[in-house]
Amino acid sequence: MLVALIALTGDARADEPTTDRILQDGRDPDRLPDESSALRKDPRASAEARAVARQFLRASRFAEAKVEVDRAVLLADTAAERAAVSELAYVLEEWAMRGPPKRKTKCTVPKSDSWQRGVSEARAALLEGCFSGAEEAFEELFATSPDLVAAARVLELRYIARESEAEAVAPKKREVFSVPDKTVDTPSDEAKPAVIKRWYGWQTLIMDGAALGLTPINPFVGLGMYLLGAPIVHAAHGRFLMGLGDMGLRISAPLVGAAVPYIAASAGRNGRCNDSCTIATAAGGVLGIVAAVSIDAAAIAREEIRPQTSAIVRPMAVPHGRGIDLGLVGTF
Repeated sequence: MLVALIALTGDARADEPTTDRILQDGRDPDRLPDESSALRKDPRASAEARAVARQFLRASRFAEAKVEVDRAVLLADTAAERAAVSELAYVLEEWAMRGPPKRKTKCTVPKSDSWQRGVSEARAALLEGCFSGAEEAFEELFATSPDLVAAARVLELRYIARESEAEAVAPKKREVFSVPDKTVDTPSDEAKPAVIKRWYGWQTLIMDGAALGLTPINPFVGLGMYLLGAPIVHAAHGRFLMGLGDMGLRISAPLVGAAVPYIAASAGRNGRCNDSCTIATAAGGVLGIVAAVSIDAAAIAREEIRPQTSAIVRPMAVPHGRGIDLGLVGTF
């Protein structure tokens, strides 16, 4: 018995499956089924089920932890394993009923002359969130365990205390590592490409040039080309409202340009307009047309173009406790 306890103490800080393989040595050889038996249990299965249950326990996912505890009960093949599962099940039941405790930074577990009373006090401290104090107490209790079953009990409680303390002190998020793409740079949300404005005023100028050329031949066709040509260009670029606004500009600009000199020249003459008034009015209308054409080509005939990013597919690696998951991640 002393040799077995020394072996357990030496592996106290090893990974759990190794310690549970040591606990497996406490099985009664007469209870082992034959090697060819299909019902023979994997020595690591119960330890792995308890490890998964503790992960769910620390994450407050009690229903899933209960499923793993039940699985560990079915897989337990020795009295030591069943004792470890019973302690885990007790902590799960208490935390599920009370809620997960908050970590206490300054706390100690009082010493006790009785080993069993010491286990009870250390377990109570664990349930209250005194993880570091409970871990130290379980270390001492483990070294003085009277048998393998008792050692398995405090060992399982020490696992819960140590893992809870480590997670509370330095919580870690699951990280996803991907291989960087060295050929194509995909813009992030913080650094999106700027919107590009493209000028297509040369198209409206062509339409206005055609209107100017047709006016001496057929004034009505030239006027129609002037009023409708450039708005049609805007509509062809998907800017229908801008086309309507451009038509309004082409109508109002020459009217305003002609009205201003007419009112100024005919003022005080009872609304009569002489030759100079007529020339000024015509010149104002022409200037209005020129202004409308210039504003249209220089300012209105500009559309926004958003650069398109090509699809990128990159490999991805996600490490976890039991290995690594490989996959692909894409940007479309």
